[in-house]
Amino acid sequence: MLLFSAHRMALAAPVRVEAVELELVSKLDRVAPGTRALLGLRIRHDPHWHTYWRNPGDSGLPTTLKLHSPAGWSSGPFIWPAPTRIFVGPLASYAYEGELLLPFMLDVPADAVPGSVRLAGKAQWLMCREVCIPGEAELSIVLQVGAIEDVVAEDHRAGITRYEVFAEDECLRESVR
Repeated sequence: MLLFSAHRMALAAPVRVEAVELELVSKLDRVAPGTRALLGLRIRHDPHWHTYWRNPGDSGLPTTLKLHSPAGWSSGPFIWPAPTRIFVGPLASYAYEGELLLPFMLDVPADAVPGSVRLAGKAQWLMCREVCIPGEAELSIVLQVGAIEDVVAEDHRAGITRYEVFAEDECLRESVR
């Protein structure tokens, strides 16, 4: 489960492909040079449709995101939440239904220039109901880059002190204090 406050989230325009809607989201709308930021790939499935976990089981393919970042920026792998086991005939797969957020960390270089930065990438997935359809979409998000003092001051004014990510048995905690 991922807890994001909607107060300062950066959102991009969602993209709809067949039975899913995807978008890149960020915990905060502003990042500071030399820090890490929490972003995510949000997937909303139509009823009875699903996409797959990193180890899909007997069938399926995991969702991927190839983020094209500016020079010096780098993104980590998804922090996969626990999936649901889905049976289709005799096959068992590990998948997600409903709404899902696949979080990942973004490393902001120390020499990031203040202003706005556009992050773009290609998501690929396999969506299934009774049949499976491969999907892909080009996604992007714009974040503001500012000095760490500005980001912390804005967060305190907004009452944001921390966020938590719970993925499988692992817990990430990061503080903006």
